[in-house]
Amino acid sequence: MAFRYRNDRCYYFFGVKGDKAILKVVNHAVAYHKPDEKILAESKFNLKPGEFLTATIRVEGSRIRAQFGDSVILEAQDPTFAEGKTALTADVPAKFSWVKVTASAEEIKRIEKFVAEKEKQEAKLQAANPRPVVWKKFAINEYGVAITRLNDGAEPAIFYAASDAGAFYADLKGNVLKHHFFGHVQNPALANFRDDLPGLEIVSINFWGNQGIIHYFDSDGDLYYDFEPVQHGSMCLPINWTGKSEEFFVLSPDVTEGGMYDGRGRRVVQFPADGHPYQCNAVLDFTGDCRDEVVVWDPYELWIYTQHDNPKPDRLYKPQRNELYNYSNYQATVSLPGWSR
Repeated sequence: MAFRYRNDRCYYFFGVKGDKAILKVVNHAVAYHKPDEKILAESKFNLKPGEFLTATIRVEGSRIRAQFGDSVILEAQDPTFAEGKTALTADVPAKFSWVKVTASAEEIKRIEKFVAEKEKQEAKLQAANPRPVVWKKFAINEYGVAITRLNDGAEPAIFYAASDAGAFYADLKGNVLKHHFFGHVQNPALANFRDDLPGLEIVSINFWGNQGIIHYFDSDGDLYYDFEPVQHGSMCLPINWTGKSEEFFVLSPDVTEGGMYDGRGRRVVQFPADGHPYQCNAVLDFTGDCRDEVVVWDPYELWIYTQHDNPKPDRLYKPQRNELYNYSNYQATVSLPGWSR
């Protein structure tokens, strides 16, 4: 059982390993394929194959108490994670029966308030942004590494999404300035996601073993936010949706789990539930008003979404992107600032 789960690389675990019951904390990694794990408590425990166990876990502040019936009780204090979700995990065939999560009335009220405020904030942001509307649709049956200047006046730097080795931030001489052991990091996108931070920001997403964890880095290569909205990878393509200087990125065209996110991890645009395909997506300016459209398709149909207020006049943000002939499923996407006039 995982609890105070932040993502599938950051959590507490209570369960059985070999002939022991263990209580541990996992917090990313300390080196290549070397998880940062700390055993908080353990005890001898003989589990018979096929035997069902009832695990009870109580957390209060930094105090943790976990037990299997009355036979094994493990206790510890650890401040690593103050809150999070619950999750079921096993690396051998296992059956889970039921899970019950309880909390004090005060804590339930706090959580409900947090969720309501988050939903209200995202609804307000979505209402303020252009709505996706279908521009064209038709049947089609049968059919990396980034090197750039992240800050004005600064030397160009290299951001390397190094798969299982995590993420590197290096200078042009190959000196590694930052190394983040964040799992199988892929598909970095460099763009101006936040006006309040200097230079450009970087968003990446994990695949293979830790899929769906999104990390945001500032122009110095430092992590400033992470979250886990889904359990799959994505191209995380930057999109100039509003014509203003802050870009979003497309997670996926899925109605419930996808949408466009800003540089603060908020879903600011949702796709309509209109039956559109969502197997694949791409971002391009089709209509010529500098803002991007979203192409979504599967083996049978292709739809193109534009903004409900298209075309939009006046001076608009017009970033410079990778040339189309360099597009790849493993690319690093670079979106450099620019304006229409």
